[in-house]
Amino acid sequence: MEENQNSNEPLQSQALPATQHSENITPETSIITPEIKQATLTIPLSAEALAKAESQTDTMEVHKHPHHVMRKKKWTEYLLEFLMLFLAVFLGFIAENIREHAIEHKRAKEYAKGLLSDLKNDVAELDRSARFDSLVSVMMDSLVHFIDKGVNQSNSGQFYYLSKLANGLYITDWNKVTLNQLINSGSLRYFRNMELVGKINFYNTLSNTIISLQQTISTRRERPNQYADRIFTPEFQLRYMQFHTDDILDGKKKSLIDSLRNTEAPLQTNDPSLFNSFGNAILGTKPNRNNLLTELYPTARKSAIEIIELIKKEYRLEDD
Repeated sequence: MEENQNSNEPLQSQALPATQHSENITPETSIITPEIKQATLTIPLSAEALAKAESQTDTMEVHKHPHHVMRKKKWTEYLLEFLMLFLAVFLGFIAENIREHAIEHKRAKEYAKGLLSDLKNDVAELDRSARFDSLVSVMMDSLVHFIDKGVNQSNSGQFYYLSKLANGLYITDWNKVTLNQLINSGSLRYFRNMELVGKINFYNTLSNTIISLQQTISTRRERPNQYADRIFTPEFQLRYMQFHTDDILDGKKKSLIDSLRNTEAPLQTNDPSLFNSFGNAILGTKPNRNNLLTELYPTARKSAIEIIELIKKEYRLEDD
């Protein structure tokens, strides 16, 4: 027995270093025999430990979900889903249209207010333009008769007076800020009333025609001015610049005007042919003025009033 114990001691003493330094031992240098390795790995389990391991294995099993059976939809259900989707899109479209219509109506009303104010000023300007050109037209006729009777030193003051007024020019001061914005920016589309839109376009055409015709008159006034430079003296031309045709329309500077008309003003010439040429040049603008007086001014004024009434009715606006 002692020999067996002594014989086992070398084995135990050799096994301990192998356990402590197992990290540095390679398979070639290991002294553990297959029998010892098998004895080391085989660990007997008790019944309690075995039951616990089996229970853990059971809990780790993958549990499969039951298969869901897909039910086939009826065609009425598809139809209902389609109708609900269509109704949602349609109502969204209607709501957007209502919102856009409200915004456009608000903008249209703002433009309508501005246009209403501008047209009222235009009507007043057209009335003044008509009064001015009516006076000028009368002065043209008076000047022609005056020249026909003969110009002399005693009535030269009246000759200056008639010549100044017969060649007058009034440029209508249009209020077209809102109108130009509506047409140039395309905002006229905000007005849903097509009758109103048509009248606005017609009025814009009329106003442009009047502007063009007044520019033509302004150009034709240059010809009589060339004769006037050869007839009238600079001194008295300067005196007659103290009043304007507007003063006569407004009844201003009456005493000054009467004083100048009764003055014997010097002339550069007494040549009847030059007076006649001057009178003919003055009449060169009369057809244009007659067109303004008989056609364009009245038509434009009527058109402006019609637009004013339509705007007040369409957008429920009242006079300020």
